[in-house]
Amino acid sequence: MENIMEKEPTLIEQKFEDAVKNFRKEMEKGKESMQYVLCKL
Repeated sequence: MENIMEKEPTLIEQKFEDAVKNFRKEMEKGKESMQYVLCKL
């Protein structure tokens, strides 16, 4: 039981970190596309 409890938080943390990284990447893509659109206007 102890091993499972120890592993669970790390898995959740890894998933959270991956989600944050993906979110930041999408935000950067969004900024670039917005700048591109604004330049074209």
